[in-house]
Amino acid sequence: MATNSVKPARGAVLRFPKRKLSPLRRACVSLHLLVDARPRTNLARLLRKAGLGKTAIEYLKFSDGKVSQQIVELYYSLNATERKAVTIDYLIMAAGANVHHVSGLIQEGLSRATECEATLLACTNAPDVTRKAIEHALTPEGHEDRELVLRIAEVVPAPTQTRFTVGLHRRGI
Repeated sequence: MATNSVKPARGAVLRFPKRKLSPLRRACVSLHLLVDARPRTNLARLLRKAGLGKTAIEYLKFSDGKVSQQIVELYYSLNATERKAVTIDYLIMAAGANVHHVSGLIQEGLSRATECEATLLACTNAPDVTRKAIEHALTPEGHEDRELVLRIAEVVPAPTQTRFTVGLHRRGI
């Protein structure tokens, strides 16, 4: 006896035991989205292609704004398995946010994280850079490095800018 299996319409309310769903579908249920929800954006794919290395959530943590904090809270409301499965696109859908606004927030967070990383690298490598500058300053070709080292040690004052004032007079013709 053949059974007639009819697929329900897309977006129809379906009842499934949560334990029988995939982690992504469980995340959709936890985020109060439809079980078969599909985002219309590809921000997660674009971020992967850019090779940023971290997830969008890591950058949104550094960002200011209600939307970014709302998305971070939604992310941490999921369990560990659901967090691995869900992408930023689903979180944007759940928050009801504009993808372009969230993209800007991610860029802001990326900028802040990069700035912190650059400052940390500069501070940790300052002794090595100073040591190399002194080594090169002791060579005959190291005239500029000698000036730099003496300025850093405040032995030689830094050059001041000279101001030239040019007076122009209008002559009646």
